[in-house]
Amino acid sequence: MNLNPSIRNTVKESEIMSNTKKSRKTSCCDNNAETAEELLQKGKTAYKAKDFETAAKYFKKAAELGNADAQFFLGVCYDKGIGVGQDSAEATKWIRKSAEQGDAESQFILGLRYHNGDGVEPDSAEEAKWYRKAAEQDYAIAQCNLGLCYDRGIGVKQDSAEAVKWYRKAAEQGYAQAQCNLAVCYENGIGVEQDYAEAAKWYRKSAEQGYAQAQYNLATCYAKGLGVRQNQAEAAKWLRKAAEQGDADAQFGLGSCFFCGDGVKQDYAEAAKWLRKAAEQGHAKAQFNLALCYRNGEGVKKNGVKAAEWFRKAAEQGDSDAQHNLGTCYFCQQAFRLAGKQAFILAGSFGA
Repeated sequence: MNLNPSIRNTVKESEIMSNTKKSRKTSCCDNNAETAEELLQKGKTAYKAKDFETAAKYFKKAAELGNADAQFFLGVCYDKGIGVGQDSAEATKWIRKSAEQGDAESQFILGLRYHNGDGVEPDSAEEAKWYRKAAEQDYAIAQCNLGLCYDRGIGVKQDSAEAVKWYRKAAEQGYAQAQCNLAVCYENGIGVEQDYAEAAKWYRKSAEQGYAQAQYNLATCYAKGLGVRQNQAEAAKWLRKAAEQGDADAQFGLGSCFFCGDGVKQDYAEAAKWLRKAAEQGHAKAQFNLALCYRNGEGVKKNGVKAAEWFRKAAEQGDSDAQHNLGTCYFCQQAFRLAGKQAFILAGSFGA
């Protein structure tokens, strides 16, 4: 099976969320605590009723009394333009107030805002600082992102061992992206001793949660026998799971399995189907192999024009095999035209 080597997944940025934040005791002064909490609850009730303007008004009143949850919700309202005019700077202002009171979710979101430059100038040091504050409260997503900061030297000095430390903390809480990143570290000996069995273990934990990158990487482990007994059927199984989520590498790998009969019954039509899905996402090797299918009539009706079209797409991405085959297509086309012209001239000569 011809699979690409596993790669470290980029931790996805979370969006500002949500109206599901759990209530905590208010952080405002005691004489205002009950009032602030009541205002917050009225805001939540209005929000659930989709009366967003009223919700934002109650959130603001509670936020001005120092309620950390209300400050967070008001920040979300300003960020999304819910019940108020959209205002990124105002969103950051209120999220910061909540973060400064120690709210872990707000601290994490504030770190993201420094990453993306939402309402503030991008600042990687501030980004890492706020991730750390949330991470130290065991906020798993922040732990994973802080690990990524250490992994790549974003706002902190690059330190692979420290990256592994924070990935592990998040992974042990069940956070799928961190489990996958920790597995990549074990697979490649980054910040830890290389250990394929540990890599496969953490890939599996992540993959079983439906994380596509981990499913693809676990398939690679089974295909190559890294940390697990080599098993092409298991490789194909995990490739399918990732492919069905739209992972282009997995779609290409699954197409290759069907083409070669690795772990599945050989089926050129299925091979072409999955190669097409990857090719349409811009996967160069899939484009090249789909072109071969069209050239040879394997799994699709033979079609030289479509073959050339997919060779061209792959060639434009720098695929050397596709460039060679595209050149051959042009050469054969030119030779055919020249041969036709010569035949026409020859026929004319006999006619004379």
